[in-house]
Amino acid sequence: MEIKSRKEIVKQIMADKDGGKQVAVALKVVKSRWEIFASILQSSFKWVALIFFLSFAFGVAGDLEPQVESRFMDWLGQSVDEKSGRDIVAVVPIVGMIAGENSGFLDFLPVEKVLQMLDQIENDERVKAVVLKIDSPGGTVFDTERLVAKIMQLKARKKVFALLQSTAASGGFLVATCAERIFADPETLTGSVGVVAEFPNFTGLMESAGVEMIAISSGKMKTAGSPFQDFPESQRKIFQQIVAESHQNFVASVAANRGLEVGEVERLADGRIFTGRQAVELGLIDSIGGTFDLQNELKNLQLENANLLEFHLPQSPFASLTRPLGKFFARFASRQNSLPVVLFF
Repeated sequence: MEIKSRKEIVKQIMADKDGGKQVAVALKVVKSRWEIFASILQSSFKWVALIFFLSFAFGVAGDLEPQVESRFMDWLGQSVDEKSGRDIVAVVPIVGMIAGENSGFLDFLPVEKVLQMLDQIENDERVKAVVLKIDSPGGTVFDTERLVAKIMQLKARKKVFALLQSTAASGGFLVATCAERIFADPETLTGSVGVVAEFPNFTGLMESAGVEMIAISSGKMKTAGSPFQDFPESQRKIFQQIVAESHQNFVASVAANRGLEVGEVERLADGRIFTGRQAVELGLIDSIGGTFDLQNELKNLQLENANLLEFHLPQSPFASLTRPLGKFFARFASRQNSLPVVLFF
């Protein structure tokens, strides 16, 4: 049957003497485009509501996930039994974006859980060395600094090494510099010394939609960085100063940890990344021998036969999907008293 618009049907009814027949035909006609759009919108809203509910429900359940666990492994990642009477080399994963559990970010490394790992290691006299297995693009300045402070504290009691995987950039690289020696592969991507602050601005979208956000604040800078207002140069200068301060601290930490001159690090600190080969030449890491060179280092410490204890964060696939998403929604529900800008290493 030919699909006709309502206007065409009404016109046909008016022209036809047999109006009743035409009304019956009209009732069988497919809904108008607006009705179809409304139906799709309604259906989409139901899906969004369902996702929100599941995210919240399982986000709460996700907080009840098992605590930090560990198991004895070999260098190939196979589970093995502990060999009694031997020292332990602990392997700590630094994988994903470095952020807190309440950050609301997807694919993140919960710093709180890593700190639990490091606490456990620090208090275990059997652990003689720690390997930070890093595969991270960086993270928030606040949480990265928390992790760095704890590793430096641990370093006073244990040997600490960093084994870089595919990526150890920005905050991931800063964490690596806390180690006594850094091992990577030739194609590892590392470096990216720099800081960035990002936040959305919806003023153009709101203007086109005819929406206006009214804010009543105690001072002109109280709403600085709001995504619902213009971003004048005066506000940009404020955030630029904050970024510059964090950047200066980043450079100073890398220089101190790697035994380099501040000016030398500053020259490389424009955010660029380096391969493992380039990083060795620049003094940013120590070796591109990867696991092989790390094993030789442990052999020099007479730890080649030590038990390898690998820590990990057990989590069901469904919880790993919904818990961060739930906290992402919760983050926006509680932003009235939070600064809408997050600094990233």
